[in-house]
Amino acid sequence: MAESFIFSIAESLTTKIASRAYEEASQVVGVYDVLQDLKSSLSYVKAVLLDAEQKQEQNHELREWLKQIKLIFYDAENLLDQVDCETLRKRVVRDYGTPKDKVGRFFSSSNPLVFRYKLALQIKDIRKRLDRVAADRDKFGLQVIDVDRRVVHSREMTYSHVVESDVIGRTYYYFNIHDLVHDLALYVAKDECLVISSESQNIPKNVLHISFFEFDMFLKSFKPSLLGVRTIAVPTEEHIGIGDNNEDLFPTWVLNCKYLRYLDLADSTFEILPRSISKLKHLRYLSLRDNGRVKKLPASICNLQNLEELNLSGCVELQTLPEKLRNLINLRRISITTKQFVLPEDDLANLCLLEHLHIYECDNLESTFVGVKLPTLRFLWIMRCKNLKSLPLDKHHFPQLEQFVVDECVKFELSDGHEDMNSVLRLKTLFFCMMVNFPPSLHGYANTLQTLVFLRCYELEALPEWLLNMTSLKFLHIWSCPRLLSLPSGIHCLKALEVLRIERCPRLYRKYQPHVGEYWHQISHIKHIQILQ
Repeated sequence: MAESFIFSIAESLTTKIASRAYEEASQVVGVYDVLQDLKSSLSYVKAVLLDAEQKQEQNHELREWLKQIKLIFYDAENLLDQVDCETLRKRVVRDYGTPKDKVGRFFSSSNPLVFRYKLALQIKDIRKRLDRVAADRDKFGLQVIDVDRRVVHSREMTYSHVVESDVIGRTYYYFNIHDLVHDLALYVAKDECLVISSESQNIPKNVLHISFFEFDMFLKSFKPSLLGVRTIAVPTEEHIGIGDNNEDLFPTWVLNCKYLRYLDLADSTFEILPRSISKLKHLRYLSLRDNGRVKKLPASICNLQNLEELNLSGCVELQTLPEKLRNLINLRRISITTKQFVLPEDDLANLCLLEHLHIYECDNLESTFVGVKLPTLRFLWIMRCKNLKSLPLDKHHFPQLEQFVVDECVKFELSDGHEDMNSVLRLKTLFFCMMVNFPPSLHGYANTLQTLVFLRCYELEALPEWLLNMTSLKFLHIWSCPRLLSLPSGIHCLKALEVLRIERCPRLYRKYQPHVGEYWHQISHIKHIQILQ
């Protein structure tokens, strides 16, 4: 995979420029012609990159040539990102802007004529740089390799920012910046990834991904060599931002990293996030997870139109979510903790790309999404909302929902109101934690449900009868249900069931132990069985 890394960047760039959506966007912004010229130059270089990357280990000069190409490609990525940013900004102004906003934009630094002129000059400059370096390709005797005969691992232009656990029911998906640095080091030069400590001497000029061993290093001022970074993660072990004037404590150098894609401030204690956070217009991921002091977010955060994920889970003092949340039109995933009694449902419903919604520790929430449709939502997790009693779990409100997780919501009860079978969801995954009552209406998922999890249902004595109707069920996990007496006697009828896991269920452990349990014969047909004390 390492040997085709630069080729995959070129492939991503040319594919993006050639896409219909991007052609339309570049026409709207007014840079279509110069981008097509850039695509031609990219294609000229791309043709020999596979051969060049194979031969670079034996040729120092060729290796340096590839480094120059790669740096130009990174600049091209940032440039195409600017087109994305401007396109998204125009959509927000068109859909939600007032006449005052539109006039103000014309006289501001975002004037479309000025933007078009500057962007066209930048594209032409990148093409000249690329053509100048590419002119040396012939002296290396490089061959054109037919990509169809090679297995080339594609590299997505969209920044990959999250590693999500495959284990159903884990409260938080996790991201480990040190793993990211390790993985990226397999594909790119080592001077692009850096873990900064007090012992760090020289910071490479072209570093892209950084994390910090000590928080004090994060607060320091850095030279312009860091202003091109795309990833910043701070230590989660330390508490940061303690003091009365938190905004002053936020390191200003971060706000000057104009191409930053990933900013992880988990476990921070900033009470105030700077309004100038909106300068980070390329940002894809922003996490304030487990910040126990922030009470309000700046309205300017909703100007981050490129943002794909916003993680506010564990922000237990957050009074309200920012207004104009609907302006985050590129948002795919949002995790929320807030003291609000009512969520900004209309704003969430207008996020046309939103697929993941995690509602966590919203203690004042009793009911939500009544009469509100979230048309693109696929994953809904509700966790530790101690006063939440209900929500309308049907196809009218969540037409695309595939996974529903309810975890430690002690007052929550599923309604039994699905008389109209056309309103039943086509769920693939159901996850129940600390629940007892399961209405008969859940049999409506019989043809679609593939994964079913019961976790810490301490009062549960019998599994619901509708379980035997789940003809598509492949995975059944029962964890820490100490009063559960037995599985349904007809469990052998679940022909699609492939995996059965039983953990910390002492009564089931005794009855279903492999080969010796009294009821082992009822489950012995299942391919993968794990029964643990």
